[in-house]
Amino acid sequence: MFDINCLSLKETNNNQLSTISGFEENYFNSALKFSLESQVNMMEVNKKLYRSLLESNSDVVAVNEGFADFTSKIVGIIDKFLKFIRNLWDRFVRALNGIVRSDSYIIKHKDWLDKFNEDCEFTYEDYIYTIGQEGKTIPIIDIKANFQNDLVDMDINTLDNSKSDSEKLEFAKTKYEEFKKKVDTEFYESVRATVIGKTGGKINASEYGKELFKVFRNDTDEKDIITIKASNVSAAYQFVKEYKIALKSVEDTKKEIENQYSDIKNYMQSLLKTNKDGDSNKVSIDFDDDVHGKSSTEYTVNPETLKYLNLFIKGKTEQVQQYSTIHSQAFTAKLEAFKACYKSSKTVCYQAIAAVQKLKLTEAAMIEETNRILHEPSVLNFI
Repeated sequence: MFDINCLSLKETNNNQLSTISGFEENYFNSALKFSLESQVNMMEVNKKLYRSLLESNSDVVAVNEGFADFTSKIVGIIDKFLKFIRNLWDRFVRALNGIVRSDSYIIKHKDWLDKFNEDCEFTYEDYIYTIGQEGKTIPIIDIKANFQNDLVDMDINTLDNSKSDSEKLEFAKTKYEEFKKKVDTEFYESVRATVIGKTGGKINASEYGKELFKVFRNDTDEKDIITIKASNVSAAYQFVKEYKIALKSVEDTKKEIENQYSDIKNYMQSLLKTNKDGDSNKVSIDFDDDVHGKSSTEYTVNPETLKYLNLFIKGKTEQVQQYSTIHSQAFTAKLEAFKACYKSSKTVCYQAIAAVQKLKLTEAAMIEETNRILHEPSVLNFI
């Protein structure tokens, strides 16, 4: 009988979602909701696999069909994730365009902003946004490399037909158990840290939202009392006027997500193929990496070895859902930060224009008052 206990990886049913109340808009909350739905879908896919394996009575063909169906369902989850990212981006662009169209006043009054000096300075409570200034493009999307790492390290020649059944079994079982041990809570803690540029660090799920909030706000979640000087006004105006430059960093993240997840989806569909050849099981593993190149080799294995190969591939495909949760939260946090930064820059510009106008009105009033005083009879008689 197939051992159902072999199917569960440590974090499969753990809650990978983080929460934070600091986000002003709802893109991040949309990512949390989508990730929860994806997690529920994953549980349903696992249930279907468990049921098919229990009903297979250890028939190799039925077992293989169960795993193949599982992989196809994961491909479906990836398709939903890519659709979610595209829809979210379209929604964000529409909202941003609505804001930008209303800000021609700032561009038309640049001459007022150029007159901003130390007499116009004011204080403003807000975050210091660092969107587009994080060094590497944050979040760092590297799922393709991460997904392939375990496969790159695979010495597939161990399955060569010159090897004994016991050697092949030991290889497949060890590979699966090593992978299962690796993919624990700390593994995903490291992934979260790497995604926001803190390679070597660890961030647990409950702290991830807070760290994402901080990474685009000068590494803090507390507002500062900022003295707005001419340099701040100039930077705010440039962000409003040239916002598309910073927006490209966000769009690059979106494209990287689409490209890498599409590659993984295509890769998964042909990664492991099985067929029954008399009493033998033929398996072929497709590679597309720097070590193996683009290749596909067929091997003959017994049912027990095939079981562990299937379990290993299942574990790899399950990782995609975990990664998509981490990447969707990071991407939406960036959307939140960009929109907040634009609003903040716009507010600084409007307040700066008002400060200059107030100063000019004050100066005009002083001149008028001076002229009035100079024309007073007592003053004229004195003169």
